[in-house]
Amino acid sequence: MRLVFSNSHPSDLLAGERAGHLVRARNLLDGLETLGHEVTIVEAAAGQISQAAASAYRGRLSRLPDRIEIVVRDAGRLVQSAVHGWRVGAVASSQQADAIVETHNALSIAGLIASRRSGCPLVLDDLTPSAEDDTYYQLGLRRTARWIRRLVLRRARLAVTVSAAIESSLIAEGVAPARVAVVPNGVPSPAGADDRAKWREILDVADDQRILVYVGSFQRFHEVPLLIRALGNPVVPASTVVVLVGDGETRAECESLAGRELLPGRTRFVGRLPHDQIPALLAAADAAVLPGTAEYMNPMKLYEYVAAGLPTAAPDQQAVRQTLIDTRGIRFFEPGDQDSCAEALVAVLDDQAARPEPTTGESWIDRARALARLIEAIDGTETR
Repeated sequence: MRLVFSNSHPSDLLAGERAGHLVRARNLLDGLETLGHEVTIVEAAAGQISQAAASAYRGRLSRLPDRIEIVVRDAGRLVQSAVHGWRVGAVASSQQADAIVETHNALSIAGLIASRRSGCPLVLDDLTPSAEDDTYYQLGLRRTARWIRRLVLRRARLAVTVSAAIESSLIAEGVAPARVAVVPNGVPSPAGADDRAKWREILDVADDQRILVYVGSFQRFHEVPLLIRALGNPVVPASTVVVLVGDGETRAECESLAGRELLPGRTRFVGRLPHDQIPALLAAADAAVLPGTAEYMNPMKLYEYVAAGLPTAAPDQQAVRQTLIDTRGIRFFEPGDQDSCAEALVAVLDDQAARPEPTTGESWIDRARALARLIEAIDGTETR
């Protein structure tokens, strides 16, 4: 197949891997190319207009009152998405693409315009519930965003998401069940034999210390501050070093909190890492933790932890249990409860802690193959 992938995000590029949806897209696209499909990537943030708009937003626009600033920002995103959609449609037409695949972002009409211009079916991947925009992101043009979402969902020939919970929410929004499919996140390739020693040296962790690892963003729903507070509980062994991989809105708070909890020597804030380095870092760890997640998610980090065979502490949430095929090696704690989290950390850090069987999920190649089959099965009936 010939596919055109549209990254409609106004400022994030795939190579930056700043969020889980970008990591997913990058892995799926690599998988599709490995399977022999021809993929052309068109990114909104790569254009000069987008770069200028991002600079303006961080500069002069940031001096405006907050309410005016976010309205102007959203209006700019809407215009940018229209320009991007015209470009994507032109590329799809010139290459006689079989489909346009896009990770939809709030206020983006890019996929709709590209599909109409080229006549190619639109496939939306990694869709999240409509409530996510209201709950986690500040929108200035909220009603417009909702109208655009309904319009784009009506036009899309296939809506792909990562979990059954989101599938149900999309159907409740009015998307026909036949046009919704679930393709969960994938399992990374295993680490090399020498990676454990290499990364423990990089992290400056002694042989008698145990590494607890967290990989992910520092968004509010990931509850990383809860993890820091739990580590300060005296029941957690003082020999524990927590390695935190990622970045986001609560990172500064977590670094400050680590200082107040007298944990600076026991914390390593690594920042973002290229996703292909994650398995090697996980090989250096003795246990892993997922402090929190949103109920509808399919946490990519759980696949990575289990693939590495790491005993894992995780909140007892539907999203976690739906992701796991086998809960051996998983110690559940009460969501949002600091003491319960601390007890779970003690359990997974024990030398005798059960390890999970690395059977959760399938490889990214398998996930890409599943996505390709779904696209190939799209019929010729126009969606209105």
